[in-house]
Amino acid sequence: AQQYNNGSPGWSVMTESSLYNSMSTWGSNYLVANVWYTSHLWTHYRYTQDKEFLRKAFPVMWSCAEFWFHRLKSVNGEYLAPNEYSPEHGPSGEDGTAHAQQMISYLFQTLKDAIDILGANTLDISEADIEKLNDYLAKTDKGLATETCQRANNGVNYGDLLLREWKYSAHTRGELGHRHMSHLMALYPMDQITPESNFFEPAVNSLRHRGDVATGWSMGWKVNLWARAQDGDHAHIIIKNALKHSTTYGTDQGQGGIYYNLFDSHAPFQIDGNFGVCSGIAEMLLQSAHGYINILPALPAVWNKTGKVTGMKAMGNFTVDFNWADGKCQAAKIVSNAGAELKVRCNRGAMDIAKARITVDGKPVAVTVDEHGIATIPCAKDAIVEIDFTTETAIEAVAAESAKNGAIYDIQGRRVNEVASNQVYIQNGVKRVSK
Repeated sequence: AQQYNNGSPGWSVMTESSLYNSMSTWGSNYLVANVWYTSHLWTHYRYTQDKEFLRKAFPVMWSCAEFWFHRLKSVNGEYLAPNEYSPEHGPSGEDGTAHAQQMISYLFQTLKDAIDILGANTLDISEADIEKLNDYLAKTDKGLATETCQRANNGVNYGDLLLREWKYSAHTRGELGHRHMSHLMALYPMDQITPESNFFEPAVNSLRHRGDVATGWSMGWKVNLWARAQDGDHAHIIIKNALKHSTTYGTDQGQGGIYYNLFDSHAPFQIDGNFGVCSGIAEMLLQSAHGYINILPALPAVWNKTGKVTGMKAMGNFTVDFNWADGKCQAAKIVSNAGAELKVRCNRGAMDIAKARITVDGKPVAVTVDEHGIATIPCAKDAIVEIDFTTETAIEAVAAESAKNGAIYDIQGRRVNEVASNQVYIQNGVKRVSK
């Protein structure tokens, strides 16, 4: 940090570094690798809900932010990363690339979230530190902007919206069909671009425009990106590309695949490709980065017939089992290992989740479902939630009946004269909670 950032506090690393305190100076203006490293600390917390781990990780994350507090420069009221790069093509040395801005703003947001979780008074930071973080969070360019396509490719036409890769340069400054998708960090592995976001379609257009040619870790990355794009069929195309036999040991981005020993071809070898494809398959079946568990978000048609998953982890420290037939989820079991709020979405259920029979520890429960089809299910630590998409809940039918005569029903559909404290009941067609 002191050598490459004018004596700044904090820390960073170069692109090529090792566990043995050594690194190369290749790409010496690519200093945002520190943010990428710290994002894994936050992801670990999101999966485990381990506050003690987060407390240990916080100083590393904060020190990383201090590096960027010092390095970012203010331009027209917003903070930009100077002299940046969008790996590994296009203009080098331009300020405010989407790649850097998306990651840095994500770091600031995760730090704010961590402070809210742990409590500012339990951390070695001052009110002035928090004010500085809030200022940088509010004013740092998020790296989310669009431009119109000026070079049609792969079904993306002139005038279609693309996610902007460089703040000042047009996409035509980059290599057509380059294997990396550096401006899509906010789609994956991070999570700022949701399916409901105005940037979702431009991001997917950018992914399609770039094409499928890849090697190594960029091959694995594209499986994950297409999964987040909720296009399982395209993700499956990349998986097939990743599993084709590679016939070269030279660096050729058109010759990605695997060797006979199943090592990924970059070439000659990049383990990231093997791990990345596995991650992508998981993302095709289950996603949880956007604050809810999404079951079968990107199931390809070739996997439609039947399938099941057991023991898959979701953020919030949930363990998820589910099965499907004819492309539709039949049932899911979710264990709440930490007692976090449970939200579930399944647009590929055998029936709408609002109608499915849902139980917690064997007892039927009433749930709320928002306009995006996300169900909020009340549950405590170690609770077992089961969703049966083949059996319709009796709650809605009972609600209709109760609306006619004002009678009170419990959630099993039985007419009752009174309801115990803090229990869900139905009267006049409305689900209520007794006092």
